[in-house]
Amino acid sequence: MKKNIIVLKQKILLMLSLFIIGDLSYAQQSKQLILDDIAKPVTTKGWIDFREYNDLNAESIFTDKKHLFGLSSNDDMLQYKVQSDEIGYTHFRYQQYHKGIKIIGAETILHHNGSYLKSMNGFIASDLNMDVVPAMSKESAFTKSKEACADALQFIWENPEMADALSKSSNGEKDFSKPSGELVICRKNWDGEFNADNLTIAFYYRMIVLPMDKSKDVYIDAKTGEIIKTTPIATNCNNNTGNSTWYGTVNFNAGYFGFPNNAWFLESSCPGEATMRSLRGDPLILYNYGDADGSWTDPNGTNGYNQRAGVTTYYGVHKSYEYFRYVHSRLSYNYSNAQLDAFSEITGGLWLSSAENASWNSVTHHMSFGAGATSSPNDDWNCLDIVAHELSHGMHQFSVGMNYNGEPGALDESFADIFGVCAESYAEATLLPDWLMGNDRGAIRSLSNPNAFFQPDTYLGTFWFTIPGCPGGAATDNCGVHTNSGVQNYWFYLLTVGGSGTNDLGQTFSVSPVGISIARNITYRNMDLYLTSSSGYIDAREGSIRAAADLYGWCSYEVLQVARAWYAVGVASVCPDWNYITPCGTIASGSTLRGINSLATSNSCTTTLPSGSNALFSATATGGVTLNVGFTAAQGSAFTALIDYCNEAAYNLKTASNEVQEAASKSIINTSIEITSVHPNPANQNVTVQFKSSQEIANAQYSISDLSGRKVFIVPESSTENGDLKIIQINTSEFSNGIYLLHINNKAENASCKIVIMH
Repeated sequence: MKKNIIVLKQKILLMLSLFIIGDLSYAQQSKQLILDDIAKPVTTKGWIDFREYNDLNAESIFTDKKHLFGLSSNDDMLQYKVQSDEIGYTHFRYQQYHKGIKIIGAETILHHNGSYLKSMNGFIASDLNMDVVPAMSKESAFTKSKEACADALQFIWENPEMADALSKSSNGEKDFSKPSGELVICRKNWDGEFNADNLTIAFYYRMIVLPMDKSKDVYIDAKTGEIIKTTPIATNCNNNTGNSTWYGTVNFNAGYFGFPNNAWFLESSCPGEATMRSLRGDPLILYNYGDADGSWTDPNGTNGYNQRAGVTTYYGVHKSYEYFRYVHSRLSYNYSNAQLDAFSEITGGLWLSSAENASWNSVTHHMSFGAGATSSPNDDWNCLDIVAHELSHGMHQFSVGMNYNGEPGALDESFADIFGVCAESYAEATLLPDWLMGNDRGAIRSLSNPNAFFQPDTYLGTFWFTIPGCPGGAATDNCGVHTNSGVQNYWFYLLTVGGSGTNDLGQTFSVSPVGISIARNITYRNMDLYLTSSSGYIDAREGSIRAAADLYGWCSYEVLQVARAWYAVGVASVCPDWNYITPCGTIASGSTLRGINSLATSNSCTTTLPSGSNALFSATATGGVTLNVGFTAAQGSAFTALIDYCNEAAYNLKTASNEVQEAASKSIINTSIEITSVHPNPANQNVTVQFKSSQEIANAQYSISDLSGRKVFIVPESSTENGDLKIIQINTSEFSNGIYLLHINNKAENASCKIVIMH
């Protein structure tokens, strides 16, 4: 890609106060919100980057600047979660309420980088003044909710004994009495906009039924009485046939229980770990796997159950827990070592409707694994990647929330597949995963070739599941959650190992590999810190690009490959209103544009910066496109500037031929410094930076500054040259943890990149 600095012979412009936000994010389509100087232009609906070094307060922005987001006195943004991460970011999650009523899915995340509020993403419904008085009674709505559960054998509250046993299985944390219902606001079209036309009040009921995997959340329109949506509570893997393979002799921690048992159970409470239990049969009645001497060598058991099934599940839970603990620093699904319960050899009935599946239960937070179609333990649904898949659903629930339907549900399934194969690879100490989900007992999905299992590898491509107005439910696989997960699965595969070709949309792609460690770190950070329960594929793309930038620096090799992998699977940034920027009036200096493909002055108005006579319109690798103080644009004059190479690559934006011709008529200075890699990043003791330059590089100068611009380092420790390639190594052992900028100056050229220091 080219980088260009364009010197304008005419006196010219720029702005950056106008901020148009699409109705999938923060306003109605026709609404224009003025965010003054706090934000950069929107490139993807629902994603906002704030200006550098702002003084915005993440705790009070929705009260201090409420009107800027289309919120009235009837609206409240309530903070419900704050997370801090390992590189110094803090993430604030907010839920929107209108007239005191929760708007389902209207969630927003603010991201603070330790110095200033960096960005936000999510969904806000603006300009609301809804009638929130129901036109039907709760009793009528409850009757409708029961009708939505026609596949249930029994409602749990109709059997007090079972309800009590179920409550005990969740340590008394859950109430399984008859649901009283809750008045909420939700979308009529669950995949549609968060605006007044698509929102209605509804009664929400959590219907716990037997079999448990038929339980669901039901939303009844409180005005019309129609069933708006049903969402399953348990997440199930689709069945396939095949045999299990064992992992040989495995080591694990078990518990010894003296009087009156005098036996070892598959249960552990190790220091620093979550309590884990491997149990058998119906979870309403707890049956332990037991052994007299702790050897666990009896393949068939002495009490009609199979020890190997329990041990295999137990081993899978341990290894899955260890993967999240040691790779992602996550202690169980709730971050705080919540107990992990797994039930094996379930033959169907009241808990699982089929023995040929597996499940994470989002209410009681336990895992269930079916016994398969035969009595052989080799047919059980508890091989390691399936166990890790189910636990990953729990991780997703507590990171993102539950919306097991459509694109959010497909992402849920995809994250579970990705971390399932990663945990298996971690446990087996292999260089790369086998890319097959459930391969030990018979593969049911492939991350490297989704088409082989009738899944799409391209967004809206071959095998993409779509039904207009899809109502959800088992008949449609909850609108394709297991099918459409193939798109992100294939993205993760390409990001890890690279690949090239032509996708189903006819787009030619080429992705270079980043390796499994970097790919899984980016993917986990995206899931844990950037997505909400309403996020779809475009949000997964935006979040992963930001996650990669957080970890490895903007315009890093890793960021570019993340974006190119999304392009490969047909998910690209769409910004139809921002092909040209045509500002008017006097605007603030130092404005930066990121993620657009061209800028143009308006032919019908005058645009000025406050002062000065000459300045440079520049494209840089770290800052996007910047207009400096001094440009003016008279009425009738116009120009076009090209985006810098980094943003063009990351956002897959191309420059039209007429724009190239216009730019060629201007005075163009080629900036040919190209930073090709920064590794490792985050760095501990040392960081190595490689760059290219068309100029003589022997006399290039380097400096490192903190985010305030204070220079903290000047001369690199060592450097080597290889033709036009320069390699510098910097000792970072004395640096404090934080984010720094490396600046390279070579005659008239310059470039910079972010370096993250973590000790």
